[in-house]
Amino acid sequence: MSELDKLKLLLGIPAGRTDEDDLLSALLLDAAAYAAAFCRSDGSDARKAGVTVRMAAEDYGKTGAAGVSRRSVSGLSETYHGSYSERVMSELRALRHLRAVGGTV
Repeated sequence: MSELDKLKLLLGIPAGRTDEDDLLSALLLDAAAYAAAFCRSDGSDARKAGVTVRMAAEDYGKTGAAGVSRRSVSGLSETYHGSYSERVMSELRALRHLRAVGGTV
């Protein structure tokens, strides 16, 4: 199963529906790039692929909301998403490669 298919499954989008495939693919690419930079690696593994699908799902949930996670109409207050969920960030931290003093692994 491709990452795009996994993302659609996670989001409840029918596999035959393709109108958002370009957006979903872009979100997957952005999530993979963020994960690679954060983890200081360019290779991919199954664990990182699973995390990037969840990251893309979170990013999909933020589209159209400009990052707003909570809004109060009468109080005029808004709360913004600062980053990915704690679950995603803890998995990324676990996958992160530490650099040696010389800058190589």
